[in-house]
Amino acid sequence: MNDFNRFLTHVPWFVAPNDIIKCSPSMVVMPELFVQTFPIMARLLAKASVTSVHKNNIEYKLLTWHCPPNGSWGWLVQKEPETYATELNITKNHKILCSVIGNLIETYNASDAFLSNSMNFMFSLSKCQAGIGPIWDEFYLTRCKSEHATPINRNNLITFAMEAGGHYILYDYISEEVLTFNTDPGYAYLQSIEGQPSATFYTIKGIRTFTDYVETLAQQWLDLVDCQP
Repeated sequence: MNDFNRFLTHVPWFVAPNDIIKCSPSMVVMPELFVQTFPIMARLLAKASVTSVHKNNIEYKLLTWHCPPNGSWGWLVQKEPETYATELNITKNHKILCSVIGNLIETYNASDAFLSNSMNFMFSLSKCQAGIGPIWDEFYLTRCKSEHATPINRNNLITFAMEAGGHYILYDYISEEVLTFNTDPGYAYLQSIEGQPSATFYTIKGIRTFTDYVETLAQQWLDLVDCQP
């Protein structure tokens, strides 16, 4: 079974009956600046088997890691368009990462505890947005008012990932500090922010900056795939 067919056994909804699919062997090119900035992620990517996937003229890369006899694991990343919301203050490190990885849209065989679990998108420059949007911002301010809390400064926040359930993961484009806006406080990785209402903004345990986030995610997968037969 090739890597793409193996991927489809886990993510069958990726292909519809009339889709035109073309696959070919590929590779991930990692410039030295990327390797220096994200050394753990670079080690993880270097271990991947890479397949170029074109679906209806949209370009993807399937990254597959094999560890016989324990199984295989994978990421599907979508090539980013040449244009994106340049009015957003996207950080240099985010651009460096995305130039190599693109938009992480599907994973398979990951632990539910992984940062990459159940993502709608992750790292995509074209899907980034300022803050959490007006509806959730109004919800947040209402929660602050009802609990007599002082709202955090949200002017510098950029969403760089969103879970399938709608939870936002953001960084401050000046400090690169990472926050998550999560209305389900049951996640074990969430850490309350003193003085903030529950079911709103949290930090993530063990992670301070965007670079920490990327490297922690990479280490989670590296621990999984770096095994011996």
